[in-house]
Amino acid sequence: GDFSGADITTTFSDYSMVSLANELYLFGGLDDYYTDLDTCYKFRDPDWTKIGHMMAGRRGHRSIATSNSIIHIGGYNDQ
Repeated sequence: GDFSGADITTTFSDYSMVSLANELYLFGGLDDYYTDLDTCYKFRDPDWTKIGHMMAGRRGHRSIATSNSIIHIGGYNDQ
C-alpha cells in the first residue's frame, strides 16, 4: 500500500496494528536491515501520518485498544 505523507523509505514486517476511534495505528516492526523500529503511524483515510516513537524499537508484539488508550504486549528488541 501507499504510505503517503508518512516518510517511509523501506519495507518492514513484524509490526502491530490496532484501530481506535475510526483511526488505524501501526507500531514498530523490523525493517529490511533487521533493525527494530520504534516509529508509530496513524492512518486516517486517505493519509498515513508519523505520530511519534515508542520508548524502544519493538517487533513481534501485539497492541490492544482499551477505551481511549493503546497497550503494547510482548515482542522482542535488540536492546
